[in-house]
Formats: sequence, structure tokens, C-alpha cells
Amino acid sequence: MLMQQAFRQALPVLKKLEAAGHEAYFVGGCVRDALRGQQIADVDIATSAYPQEVQQLFPKHFDVGLAHGTVMIRERGETYEITTFRTESTYQDYRRPDSVTFVGSLEEDLQRRDFTVNALAMDCRGRLYDFHQGQSDLANRILRTVGQADERFSEDALRMMRAVRFVSQLGFSLSDETIVGIQKNAPLLEKIAIERVREEWLKLLKGPNATAALEAIIHTQLYRYMPLRQSDAPAVLTQLAQLPARYEHDVMCWAVLLFFMADDLVSARTFLSYWKLSTKQLEQSLAVYEILQQRPHRQWDNLWLFQVGLETATIAEKLAHILQLIVEPDDVLSRYQQLPIHATSDLAISGADVIACCCQTHGGPYVGQLLKEVQEQVLTHQLSNDANILCDWVRQRYATQQRAEESYERTAKNNNII
Repeated sequence: MLMQQAFRQALPVLKKLEAAGHEAYFVGGCVRDALRGQQIADVDIATSAYPQEVQQLFPKHFDVGLAHGTVMIRERGETYEITTFRTESTYQDYRRPDSVTFVGSLEEDLQRRDFTVNALAMDCRGRLYDFHQGQSDLANRILRTVGQADERFSEDALRMMRAVRFVSQLGFSLSDETIVGIQKNAPLLEKIAIERVREEWLKLLKGPNATAALEAIIHTQLYRYMPLRQSDAPAVLTQLAQLPARYEHDVMCWAVLLFFMADDLVSARTFLSYWKLSTKQLEQSLAVYEILQQRPHRQWDNLWLFQVGLETATIAEKLAHILQLIVEPDDVLSRYQQLPIHATSDLAISGADVIACCCQTHGGPYVGQLLKEVQEQVLTHQLSNDANILCDWVRQRYATQQRAEESYERTAKNNNII
């Protein structure tokens, strides 16, 4: 039952290490998830072989973490991370060990792991190795640290975010010792790069048990050391916990936070800047936030849908329904598919055509403006997307504009304005 396809594919790697006189095991989350009956995709391998010995056995390798004993290999079309048994020194930056020491014992290696359910190993014959009652905690759905919680969290403060993320993803409860350990070490979270905190936070919000995880963040007061608006963070997290939703897109996570935490677009942008989002994700999250402000009293029309785009509109519509801003979500996909154009490039005429229609030899600001007006005319079904029709409209519009400008100049001269 345990020997899933991913394990079977990797068996030759373990057997090759064993044939060379080394120990080798599947370790960590892959073993945990297999015991839970979950399908696994990736496997991690721990071995008594030193990195140089792994390199010799597997010519196709990438030294991604050689200083910490990790070699990434390519075998039979698959990629695997192989890490030498090791112990770790002190953690001056509360995230990575200052140094590692290679050891020859699986038991010593598993002792450095974060939680008991992740300190499990399995050999190529399917035999399990559990030195910290991980199987018992797995059966009882309890998340407990390996050894003293205070030590594990002070070594690597990101483990506190991983703990509440596992609550969301696995549906586990934190042990009393784990809760106390997080409460004591919560301030150390501020020493962790926000990018790492952000990654765990998003996985938490998208997990099936996000409600319990958010409640754990409130209970442990871990939120106080996250870039949230502290004055109302507990209330906002409580509101989030009450929403019957799973967010399948990162932008949904950020937009729903903005909905509860931001007062306006300026404060929304400032809030997101603390989390160091990519420019694309930041702008899309702000766009969804703006739609949520308007959606209760504004219906979708062709121009709005065209300007927003299908992906952003779909995310916003799902959120608007989750937040009960609308009774039923609109079928934006169907609406979008029925748009006469989906991009300016879909217009039957281009900027060069506009220049030609206006009898000009070069472009200017009027070209972009006329194209925008043509685009609106097509989207609102005032004009068909036909080159001849659009060129005729452009000529008439340009001629009207020219007459208006000439009239203004004559009036201005007569009144000594110019």
C-alpha cells in the first residue's frame, strides 16, 4: 500500500546506493503522505553516502545545496534530491544552520527534523523507521515537534508558519507544547525573510482547513509579527476564518485581505508592498480589490469586461459571491467569449491604417486616441469590426476634430486669446 508509483520509480536510486555499501531511505513528507493515503508526486532521499560519493554514483547531478549535503540527481528521466545524513549547528539567523556535520546514522538525521510526522523514513523494502512516535501523532492528527518545541522554533522561526500551514493542509491540531513554543518564539518570525513567510501564508489560506489555521494564528498571537494591520488583525482574521471558501488563486488571497484591511487604493497598495509581491500579482490584486468596491452597484458591460480581462473578472466575481456582495455570480466567461474583440490587436484596423485614413505621414497622440475610440465603438456595438466601416468612421471623426480645432483657433484669435 505504501509503495506508490513515485516510490517504485525511485527504487533503483535507493538500490544503487545500497549496492555501493550505503544506507538510503525515503524520508519526510512523502512517507507521511503515503501513510495518510495521499497520492505523492515527489520523493526525498536521505543516505549515509557523502555528497562526493553520491556524485560519483550518479554522473548526472546538480550541486544545488552541496554545503548542506544535498545533491540533485537525474536518473531514468526523473529528478531526485539526495541529502547526506547530517546534524545541524546553531542557527544565528533563525532560519539556516551555521554549519552541518555529516553523520552515519538515520536516527541522528531524523532528530533534526521539524515535526514528528515529518521524521519518518522508509527503506526500499517498505520497512518504516519511526524514532519519535510520528505514526501515533499521524493517527491522532496531532502536530508535535521533534524534541523541545522551544528549541525547534528558536532554531528555525519559519517552522512556526509551517506548523499553522500544516494545520490548514493536513487538518491536524497543534499539541499543547507546540502552541506554547509558538507563543514564546513568535517575535522571531520578524527575522525571517518576508518572501518565505508569504509562501507559507498563501499555502495556509488555500488549504482545506484554513479556518482552524487562522484560529491558531490568533490563539498563538503569531499575527502580531506578520505584516498585517495590527489594529484590526484579530477581527479580520476571524472574519476570514468564517468565510466558507477555499482560494485557488494567490490573487484571491490578497484581494480578500485587502477587502477587509484596506481603506482605499493607496492603503491597499501600501499593504501589499510589505509582502513584496511581483508587479503583476500586485496590480492584479489591486484590480480585483477595485472591482469588489464597485461590483455591488455596477453590472458587467462590454467595456468594463474588456478593460479588466477574463482572468481578473473571474477571480473578482468568485470573491464577490463569497463575500455576499452579489447574490449569484455572473457568467463572465460567456460574456467575455461574446465580446466582438478581446484585444486592440483584434481590431480590423491598426495605427498605420488610422494614419493613412487621416492622410498623415507620421503618428501622433491622436492615433492612440482614435484607436481607443474605435475600440469603444466596436465593443458597444456602435460599429462593426470591418476595416472599411472603421476607416470611414475614423475619417469622419478626424475631420470633425480638425474643424473643431480650427473653429477654436479662429475664435481665440478674434478674442485676442492667441
